[in-house]
Amino acid sequence: MKYILLVLLLCVTQLACLEKSRRIEVVADKFNLLIPNDTSVQYFPHDTTSGYYGSWIDDILFKMREPVLKKYTGRGEFIRFIWLRSFENPIVIRVNRFADTIYANIKELDISSEQKGILKDTIINLGAKEWNDFVSILTKNGFWNNTSENTSDAQDGVIWYLESRVGERYKLVEGWDGGQLTSPLLRSYLDPLIYFANEHVDLATKKGRYRK
Repeated sequence: MKYILLVLLLCVTQLACLEKSRRIEVVADKFNLLIPNDTSVQYFPHDTTSGYYGSWIDDILFKMREPVLKKYTGRGEFIRFIWLRSFENPIVIRVNRFADTIYANIKELDISSEQKGILKDTIINLGAKEWNDFVSILTKNGFWNNTSENTSDAQDGVIWYLESRVGERYKLVEGWDGGQLTSPLLRSYLDPLIYFANEHVDLATKKGRYRK
């Protein structure tokens, strides 16, 4: 009996590993053509953020090899969450949809070295249900009517951005949290996205391994 249970356990473990390897594959990011080569690039429209952290954010996203999406008018859709914590590695989670091709990018930038290299860069294949679930999070929390918070007086803590284009609508929301993750608006978006990221990628920093 113990032998049978052991065999069943091994089979379940192997199936889980196969499923994870199937989802995490080397897939070309269809937004790669929008990754800039110019270090002076500005990622966000001026009228959608406080501008206080503008050049710093641009530098981080440039180092993370992220595309500039503010003027994108192609057939793709995306939801991009940018999580910037004091003294911790920046994290970007971008969910993309091109017709039936749906995938997520999860990136983490190592700030412990002067070179600031990319520590994690993973692409995960997704299905239509998962895309719809992420879009419903935006709708449920009134994303398209949310306004950016004033971050000009923010010091240590969390600066975050949620940028999306779904259909013909584009929106960027900027926010700040003191570091205790008490902002209801931040938690509304952070909980499902970081939980999703941690299911597939072992984020390096302790605070990066966020759980609900």
